[in-house]
Amino acid sequence: MSQRFQVDLRGIIDLLAHHLYESPEVFIRELVQNGVDAITARRAIEPNHVGCVRMELHRPEDGPATLIIEDDGIGLTPDEMHAFMSTIGASTKRDQLEEVGRGDFIGRFGIGLLSCFMVSDEIVAISRSVRPGSPAVEWRGHADGRYEVRELDASRIAAGTRIYVKANDQGGYYFDNERIDELAKRYCEMLPVTVQVVLGGEQRIVNREWTPWNASADTHSTQEDHAAALCQDVLGFRPLGIIPIHTQSGGVSGHAFIKPESGHPSDASGHRIYLRRMFLSEEAHGLVPRWAFFVKCVVNADSLSPTASRESLYHDEALAQASEEVGAQLRAALVRMVRENPDQLEAVLAVHDTALRALAREDDEFFGLIADFLSFETTFGTIRLGQFRRENEVVRVSPTTDQFQRIRDVAAGEGLCVFNGGYTHHEELLKKAASTFGQLALQTFDSIDLIGSLADPKEAYSYQALTERATRAIAEFGCDAIVREFAPPEIPALYGLASDEAFKRSIERAKNLSSPFWVQALDAVGQTVPDTRPVLCLNARHPVVRRLVATSHEEIVREVVRLLYVQSLISGSHPLSTVESSALADGLLSLIGRAIAGAEPA
Repeated sequence: MSQRFQVDLRGIIDLLAHHLYESPEVFIRELVQNGVDAITARRAIEPNHVGCVRMELHRPEDGPATLIIEDDGIGLTPDEMHAFMSTIGASTKRDQLEEVGRGDFIGRFGIGLLSCFMVSDEIVAISRSVRPGSPAVEWRGHADGRYEVRELDASRIAAGTRIYVKANDQGGYYFDNERIDELAKRYCEMLPVTVQVVLGGEQRIVNREWTPWNASADTHSTQEDHAAALCQDVLGFRPLGIIPIHTQSGGVSGHAFIKPESGHPSDASGHRIYLRRMFLSEEAHGLVPRWAFFVKCVVNADSLSPTASRESLYHDEALAQASEEVGAQLRAALVRMVRENPDQLEAVLAVHDTALRALAREDDEFFGLIADFLSFETTFGTIRLGQFRRENEVVRVSPTTDQFQRIRDVAAGEGLCVFNGGYTHHEELLKKAASTFGQLALQTFDSIDLIGSLADPKEAYSYQALTERATRAIAEFGCDAIVREFAPPEIPALYGLASDEAFKRSIERAKNLSSPFWVQALDAVGQTVPDTRPVLCLNARHPVVRRLVATSHEEIVREVVRLLYVQSLISGSHPLSTVESSALADGLLSLIGRAIAGAEPA
C-alpha cells in the first residue's frame, strides 16, 4: 500500500536557514520577488497595468517589529491560497508560465515564502484575485506547520496581495530601518517594477532612474557617463574602460568595467549578477570567464536558470554558451582598443599586465594584435617586443629571474640583450613570439653562454699556469677554472653553469635541509639529470686576476681563487653548500691573519 511522505516544517525551515540560503536576509528578496511576479502575471492579462510593490516597517514600542509588503498584482483565490501558500514546492508561476508562454517570472520553485519563517513565527497574507467575482482571503501560517484560511469582505480590499511578517527573537536584527533600506536597495534598485519603501514615516522609491538594460535611447556618450557613475556607485571605482555586454544565449546584457587596480586570477568574483533584474549574487560563478579578472561586471540575465536558493546560476549548457559569448565580447573589445585607442591600451596594460598576458598566451588572435605592445625586462632595460623584433633575429631568454640576475651585468657589458623569462607568462609569450613571427629564433641563455675567448689569443699561454692552479684550488667543488676577458672589468669572476647543473645544485641544497626519506627521493631525481661541470671564469681584465698571474705563492693563489669562487656563487644568487660556506670562512680568516701578520712591527 502506497503512503504519503510526512513533512516536518520545522526541519524544512532549519534546512533552509542553514543549508539552502546563505542568510535569513533573503526573505526580503523572496517577498518582493513574489510581488513583482504577481504584477508581471497581471500585466499578461492587463497589458496597461503599471503596478507597484510597497514595503513598510512598523516598529511599536511594546512589541516586535512587523514588515508589510504589498503589491497590486494578480492576487490569489481561496483555492490558490490552499494549493500554493500551504504546499511546499508548489508555485502558481509554473501554471502561469505555461498559460502566457513568458519567461518574465523571477521565482519558480514555490519555497520562497518559507524563508520568512527564518525570521518570523507567524506570517499573514491577505489577497484578492483580479478574476471577476473572486472573494478576498486571509491566510495565516505558523512555523509549526499549522495554517488557517478565511474569506474576507472583498469590497474593502483591492486586488493584489499584502503580507505581514512579525519578527521573532532570532529575526529582530533584520527588522531595522537601516537594514531594511539597505536590503531593499540591494535587491530592488534595478527592477522594472516600482518599489516603494516606507521607513519612519518617510517614503522613497528605491529604483534607479537609469539601468544598463533600459538605456537604448541614450547616445553612446550618455550611456558611458551613466555607466561610469553606476560603476562608481555600485562597484566602488571609476573604470579605466567600459565594455558593453549583450549575448544571445541567456539574454545577458549590461557592462564590464575595467578595474583601475590590478587583480589576481583568484579574484574572479565580485560581479553584480541580476536575474530578470532582481539582484542574484556577487559570488555567482560561471557567467564571466575566470581569466577576465581585470574587469568587474554589472549584468542582467533574462533567460538563465537560478539554483533553488536563487543565490547563484544553474550550471547548464545555456550558461556555458553565455559565458563563451561574454568572453568573446571582452576579447573583441580589447582588439578594438589595440586598433583604435592605443593610449587607453597603455593605461590598461600598466595596471593589468599579468591578466592580459594570460589572455594573449591562450588566444592566438589576441596575441597577434597585442604582442608588439608587450614590454619585457632585458639586460638593456625594459623593451617592447615590437621594437626588439624589428631590429633583431635572436631572442635570448634566461628562464628564471635568478639566472637573469646572474648574467645581467656581464651580458650588458658584452652588448648582449637577454630577456628575463622568470616573470609569469613572459617565457611562454617569447616562445610564442618565436613560433608566430618567422624571423625570430629563441635561445635559452645562462651564464655558461657568456664565457667566450680571450681578446688576444697570444695571451692564452701566459694564463695557462693560473688556469691549472685555479682548477686545482676548486677541484673539490666539482668545478673547472678558465681565464677569459669580459665586461665589465669590475667583476673579477663569473660562475658559469648550464641549466642542468643549476638544477643539480638546487637538489643538493634541498638534501641538506631534508629528512632521510626525502634525501633518497632527491638522489633518485638527481640521477636523471645529465652530468655537466660548471666553470669559474676569471676575468683577465680585473687587477686581482692579473696579480694572481704574477704570484708564485701557491697557497695565496689557492685561497684567493677559492674566495673568488664563493663570491661568484653569492653574486649569482646560488645557495652555498656546507663545504663552500666553510671555504669562505677559512679563506677570510687566513687572509685576515696574513694581513695582520704583515702589518705587525718588526
